[in-house]
Amino acid sequence: MSKNETKTSLSGVVEQMSKEEEILKLFQEIGIQNVNLIESIEKQDIEGHRQNIIVAAQKYGDTVIQKIIVNIKEGLPTTNQVFDALYGAGSESMTKILMYTGISLEEDRNDPGANDMVVQNFVKNIRRYGVNFHLVRVTQDADKSLHFKMSETDDHDGLIKNAVLPAQEILREHEFWDVYYWSAYLYNFMYPWECFEGNLHNHYRGGHMYGLNGLDLYAHLDEEGLWFEIKNSHHEYNYLKTIWKCKKYDLQALFPDCEVAYVTPPGKLGRIEITGWKTPMSDICTAPIQEKKKWAKKIFNKFGKLNTLMDESLWDLKEGKLEAPEEFIQLKEIA
Repeated sequence: MSKNETKTSLSGVVEQMSKEEEILKLFQEIGIQNVNLIESIEKQDIEGHRQNIIVAAQKYGDTVIQKIIVNIKEGLPTTNQVFDALYGAGSESMTKILMYTGISLEEDRNDPGANDMVVQNFVKNIRRYGVNFHLVRVTQDADKSLHFKMSETDDHDGLIKNAVLPAQEILREHEFWDVYYWSAYLYNFMYPWECFEGNLHNHYRGGHMYGLNGLDLYAHLDEEGLWFEIKNSHHEYNYLKTIWKCKKYDLQALFPDCEVAYVTPPGKLGRIEITGWKTPMSDICTAPIQEKKKWAKKIFNKFGKLNTLMDESLWDLKEGKLEAPEEFIQLKEIA
């Protein structure tokens, strides 16, 4: 913090951003030039230490009035800010500006989506779909004047040709797997700057895939619920057939409330399918923050146990130590 900078509060920023000169200064910073008219400035209160400022602006020589939303948040930026700007209060705005003060909030520490690197990557990728989106950190001096620091806005892969913004449900799936799921790993991200990478298209199929030396493990989440899948990764070795024979009871014990089956499609090697909980993907991805965290941790822990069992079974098989259990035989009751 500089000697002239003071603690930046939401109320202080909102007060200043209600002034036309501060709005114009912000527009200059993000490259909106030659604004002739600020027709109206409307404030909207939002839960979660946030406030919207809706601005109707017009450029010199232009008859079109642009609707611009400035979403201001105390603390760190969040993925929910992005969703609100895309599909909520800011959906009809041509330009969307997310602002945050960067101060430490307890609420942010409990929200995996409150992460400046995650949100920056989210915004950068959304810009590839032709959305005029900006992420700005705002600070305030002792004289109440505001200073804006733009996040990097270079679109790393450029615009996507004929891009159509994905449905909110698709982006919520990305959020669950990229943000909530990996935050379950010791409550810390492995690579937060890789969240929301790639094409965020409507055919996205999220999940977790991990490869062992001979097997591939998957966790899937769809409208039918959660299910795990184990496949042979080499067509010439059918490790899974022997592992199923020797470890099917261990698998069932690991997933006592699930249906565990060995499936052999015609002309293909068999695979193991574990049908998990029936809660649909849409319910989990749109649940409150704490509930999503619980689901993510539950799936992550189950996947980890499945990985351990398969890894140990694979090594035992390759070393000739894997043995099939005695089949359970139903005994007759003797009177």
